[in-house]
Amino acid sequence: MTARDLGALGLKLMGAFFAASATIRLLALVTATAALPVVNGLDARTLFRVNGFGFLAELAIASVLVIKAESLAERLFPGPRVEIAGLSRRDLLIGGIALIGVSTVIGAAPGILRFVGQAIWLAQGTRQAEFVPTMERSWESLSNSVLELIVGGALLAKAGTLGSVLDRRYRRDEKSKVEERLG
Repeated sequence: MTARDLGALGLKLMGAFFAASATIRLLALVTATAALPVVNGLDARTLFRVNGFGFLAELAIASVLVIKAESLAERLFPGPRVEIAGLSRRDLLIGGIALIGVSTVIGAAPGILRFVGQAIWLAQGTRQAEFVPTMERSWESLSNSVLELIVGGALLAKAGTLGSVLDRRYRRDEKSKVEERLG
């Protein structure tokens, strides 16, 4: 197995995670609307329309990750194919941090798209009176999604640096443990 193959497998697993997450959120929404026909002044159909962008985004992301995993792995791991047996701890740390960054960035997308969809839907003529109160309640979730996007982007951008720092830290810890046993 190569690093690229391992990356493709990781991307497919993230796709499966997002598909499962979207399914669970959809079931939670169905349960909530069945139990409470009106939530925050929104009826069930309206609630489904408002959350539709988020579900569609998660399902689209899951589909892309599962279907295009190999081509995405080639872009993320553009170097020559390296056998896993030849990978160092630093290489695995960098790959893992990059995959966590990708997962975090992708995890932020549905929340941002849900906010945008809700804003577009509420900006229409008859719903403008609900716009400000509803958007005020949505700022916290938007700020969480934007923060996820920033953290994921930073992890992607600095995966090499973080992997190197962690590798040096682990080497120092191993060296001190060996010296402690010998001393």
